[in-house]
Amino acid sequence: MLDELHAKIPPLPPDAKMDTTESFIAGKRIDLLFEEGLIPLSEKRAWEDKIDRYAVSLPEVQAFFEKTWPWRKS
Repeated sequence: MLDELHAKIPPLPPDAKMDTTESFIAGKRIDLLFEEGLIPLSEKRAWEDKIDRYAVSLPEVQAFFEKTWPWRKS
């Protein structure tokens, strides 16, 4: 069954900076920033485009997330 699922997933581009799991996580980070009103729709779409093309790495998205998210110090 797992082999069937893998067969349905299109191959990653040769220059991909992340895999499909990392892409999912990156997308969720950007979604959260948008849902919380921390980035505008245009910025969300720009990030989604990079993520969809695998043109950005998860560490790059995470760094942007950490810079943008209003962390609270204890």
